[in-house]
Amino acid sequence: MSRKEAKAAQHLQDALAIHGAGRLAEALAIYQRAIGASPNLAPAHEARGIALAQLGRRDEALKSLNRAAGLDRRNANILTNRGTVLNELGRPAEALADFERALDILPDSPAAHYGLGNALLELKRHEEALERFDRALELQPRFAQALGGRGQALSALGRHEEVLESYNLALELDPASADTWYNRGNCLRHLRRLRDAGKDFYKALSLDSDKVRYHLEAASVCNEIGMLDEALIRANDALKLKAADLEGHIQRGRILQGLQRYAEAVDDFDFVLEIQPEDAATVCFRDLSLRSIHLWRDNGLDASALHRLLETAPSVPPPFLVLSMSSNGAFQKMVAVRHANGFERAAQPPPRPYPRRDKIRLGYFSADFHNHATMYLMAEMLERRDRERFEVTAFSFGPDDKSDWRARAEAAVDRFIDLREKTDDEIAAISRELEIDIAVDLKGFTLHARPFVFAKRAAPVQVNYLGYPGTMGCSFYDYIIADPVVIPPSHRDFYTEKVVCLPDSYQPNCRAAAIDSRPIARADVGLPEHGVVFCSFNQSYKVTAEMFDVWMNILARVDGSVLWMWVKSDEASANLREEARKRGIDPGRLHFADTLPLSEHLARLPLADIFLDSRHYNAHTTASDALRMGVPVITCPDQAFASRVAASLVTAARLPELIASTLADYAELAVALGRDRERLNAMKKKLTAEAQSSPLFDSERYARHVEAAYEAMYERLMADLPPDHIDVPALA
Repeated sequence: MSRKEAKAAQHLQDALAIHGAGRLAEALAIYQRAIGASPNLAPAHEARGIALAQLGRRDEALKSLNRAAGLDRRNANILTNRGTVLNELGRPAEALADFERALDILPDSPAAHYGLGNALLELKRHEEALERFDRALELQPRFAQALGGRGQALSALGRHEEVLESYNLALELDPASADTWYNRGNCLRHLRRLRDAGKDFYKALSLDSDKVRYHLEAASVCNEIGMLDEALIRANDALKLKAADLEGHIQRGRILQGLQRYAEAVDDFDFVLEIQPEDAATVCFRDLSLRSIHLWRDNGLDASALHRLLETAPSVPPPFLVLSMSSNGAFQKMVAVRHANGFERAAQPPPRPYPRRDKIRLGYFSADFHNHATMYLMAEMLERRDRERFEVTAFSFGPDDKSDWRARAEAAVDRFIDLREKTDDEIAAISRELEIDIAVDLKGFTLHARPFVFAKRAAPVQVNYLGYPGTMGCSFYDYIIADPVVIPPSHRDFYTEKVVCLPDSYQPNCRAAAIDSRPIARADVGLPEHGVVFCSFNQSYKVTAEMFDVWMNILARVDGSVLWMWVKSDEASANLREEARKRGIDPGRLHFADTLPLSEHLARLPLADIFLDSRHYNAHTTASDALRMGVPVITCPDQAFASRVAASLVTAARLPELIASTLADYAELAVALGRDRERLNAMKKKLTAEAQSSPLFDSERYARHVEAAYEAMYERLMADLPPDHIDVPALA
């Protein structure tokens, strides 16, 4: 060995010792001295490449490893290290070649099998990746990283219980691996163990607080379990690390929406749209925020612009967002079908019909078996069901609020199952084990929906009902329950489901309702003692600028009238007053209602004279509440389900004269009633007299009709007939 070679070898040994102590920058300088003394010293180039990779300088690392590989072409370790860097650079096909060459040279190298597994993961060849990780573990059973890789492969294959086992073993061997805690958190999240998932994300953050994705996953799971303030902290921390992170801005915007801080949410969505102006989901979430505080002037997204955007966008937003933006039935169907593509890929064939029994087994699936509008509507229907013909199971994946509504739900069914911590696969499997004949989805695409349960086929027959007023766009929903008004025969092509048409209204209602008995006067809620009180208790996002124009026109033409609205914030009420002023209406003629418990809200409703409906997305439960309390609801139906519900309700309440065919007719009707107190009082008297005896509030009649619908679906199933439109005859 020459003096230079000896000097290079000594530098290399010194550098390796310093490298091993974690002093990477210092080691790099000494590796360079070794290379200066002996430029063809392959181990020095290799070690330098490893140190550069550990410092995140991967392009430089690749150059060093290329040099090492050129000097020592049969060195499996160099090839393995270069393959690792190539994988980290997002070049998995090249990495694959290096790992395969390394294994040709050294077939029993655990590191090369592990690296090959990672490259195969990136190439989405998950079965092959799993084989490589398993081989690495055969050769080196306590190989923590291979256990982690195995977990990722199993996760991609949907084998989540095995995933959890791999990550648990990996953490026993290496509890300081932040990535493994993070990956296990994602596994637990998939398994619906959300609070445990959150703990793992926070453990990952305690080990490495500089990873944006750790903060965002922690934010996401906090948002999902309702810890919105904590979710916001995590999203803010992510954006402190990477201010331009688009996913961070999208997620923070969604969290701010949940906190009803809509103007701040718009700022986040605007940031995203500056960079991705065609991001359809963000456009729609921004629009929702603006409408939630009535900032119509800052929107500029009309229905035609929305249609053009979503028809060409690479992906579409959740369909619920467009219900209040456009009432075009064909357009809503297009959005639903495109959104459903992800669910369709997971869809399984339906189970074969179960043997005929004395009772049809019916399953209702919802997150809303508590103090929620769904229970306000269907509690009596469940209680009045035919227990001789139906066995009913409630599959609950929502909170237990310990309310009377929850207790009523539990008491009304044969079996109540709390499934909050079950996966979609597990819920579908439980339903199949119970041999449920008809699975009824009460959520659709609304908050906390679980459509993957239905993609996994919970039952031979699956039904979209009540919670979501539109088509699911999925092949695995067989029927949608409707009525002749919400879906007339000419509109059936707007739905991928077959339409089951009930004879009255599709909406169930309780005949009896708890109403606060304390006397209440207009002065108690800040309303003027005299004059016509128009009201709207719709959610703010349902109210468009066009609709508000109509309402202000009505106020202008009915002297002394006021508009009583429900809003969520002072910001929304201030914006509405400004919008009224711009339309020439005294802002003092707008009055705003507080949020009250249902019994108190029902008690105050008769203080109003006329309920003014919104158009694209009608009042639903709030409309039937008004009709129950003798307040006429004026509505103008459009084309889609959500825009025709109030017309269905007033028809069932035997007051079809409240349905206008155009917005001009709508305004004329409201003005005519507002100016003619005698006519208005006669209509209110008629409504009060007939409402409780009308089909709308006849829960016994409704229960028989919906059961006839289920029986018709079941008989088609047992006759081996495909789903088809069903018209349920009215009881005599």
